[in-house]
Amino acid sequence: MKHGNLLLRYGEIANGSYTGGASVKKGQIIAKVGRLQSGSSMLHLEIYTNAASSASLTTRVGDFRRRSDTTNLAPYLNEWKNNLPKP
Repeated sequence: MKHGNLLLRYGEIANGSYTGGASVKKGQIIAKVGRLQSGSSMLHLEIYTNAASSASLTTRVGDFRRRSDTTNLAPYLNEWKNNLPKP
């Protein structure tokens, strides 16, 4: 899914819950979380900073690799976690 110069790649989504190339609006549900073979659920998200690149998103040569423009989401997830409401 393209968003400006960003390319968002969602994985582990339910079959048939997203059609590639479709336009989406703010607040619109874009996919449903899928189930792993183990029965648990997981959402996989990758953000690339060069949406114009035609390079493959995944390279399977040797170790599993990603493109060099992959964004590290850990700082954003940590900030979100640290700002959750306290019970």
